[in-house]
Amino acid sequence: MVNEMLERLTGHDRYRPLHPAFSQQGLRHGLIWSSAWGRWAATCKAAAVADRVEELHAVREQYLRVLQAYTHFLKALLVLEPDAHDDFPERSRLQSCLDELAALHAKLSARWVTLDDLYAITAEYLSPTAAEAVQLAAHSPPPQAWYDEDADPFSPVD
Repeated sequence: MVNEMLERLTGHDRYRPLHPAFSQQGLRHGLIWSSAWGRWAATCKAAAVADRVEELHAVREQYLRVLQAYTHFLKALLVLEPDAHDDFPERSRLQSCLDELAALHAKLSARWVTLDDLYAITAEYLSPTAAEAVQLAAHSPPPQAWYDEDADPFSPVD
């Protein structure tokens, strides 16, 4: 179960030697920077819905090490002067990827220490934004019976 959760977070299949985002095609198309935040959010939502947050917490240290390894790898790529090679994306895309992975690592390592911290983070991903709440309220208004009620549930009982 722990391996499955780590594979979901990183997109890495332990039977493949290299993450697909680091292949030449993956680097050209920007798979690394387009998937880290999205994969984290999707995994948080899925873990909360499936009641597997404890499993997600069990891979915390491993996941943070993977994010750190990705950032080191991208720093090494930036040293190779990627603009001089056709197989690499331009320097600005690699730098933006590095910045996003570093930001994700910094956010998670600072906020996610205990299981309770992870529950708070997953609750944020499950809660609708203000704009989504307004849209949902407009699409699904409360039933008329709620407006017709005249009983006050907070009044003292006689």
